[in-house]
Amino acid sequence: MDTNELLRRYLAKERNFQGANLTQVTLNRANLSYNNLSNTNLTGVDLTITEVEKARLGENEGLSEASQLDLQRRGAIFEMTSFSVGGMSDS
Repeated sequence: MDTNELLRRYLAKERNFQGANLTQVTLNRANLSYNNLSNTNLTGVDLTITEVEKARLGENEGLSEASQLDLQRRGAIFEMTSFSVGGMSDS
C-alpha cells in the first residue's frame, strides 16, 4: 500500500489497516488515533510526529523496542497476538 492508497482509504472512513504493508509510507503528522495497525509492516516509517492515541498495534515488523515504548508513552495500545510465557511461544 502506498501513501495515496492509505489516504484514500482513510478519507473513506476506513480505520482497520490490520496486516497492511505500509513499508516506507509517509505518515509524518498523520492522525492514526483509534486506527487498527496490528500486524502491519512499518519498516522505514517515521512515526515520531504521528498522533497515535488509542491506535492498536502489535506484532509489527519494522518497529524497534524504543519506538514501541515511545508509541505506548504517547497512547498507543500494543496487543500481543501470540501466546508467550517463559520464553515459550505457541507459534
